[in-house]
Amino acid sequence: MRSRDGSFLYREINILTQKEAAKKLGMKNIFSYQRLERGCNATLSIISKLMALFPQFSLDSILDGMPKNAA
Repeated sequence: MRSRDGSFLYREINILTQKEAAKKLGMKNIFSYQRLERGCNATLSIISKLMALFPQFSLDSILDGMPKNAA
């Protein structure tokens, strides 16, 4: 399963658990990150943090629903 914004794919590529990704994004708990992977609407702050954590992450992946350069 891949989230609407591709964060699951990028997390897997970077070999991070949901807990690790949540911590790196400054989220208080894993449930917030799980909601993000399920496709909830991310704030601009979270989008900015995703782009910093996953350099290959692009705004196109949010707008198009597909990760950039994903096979």
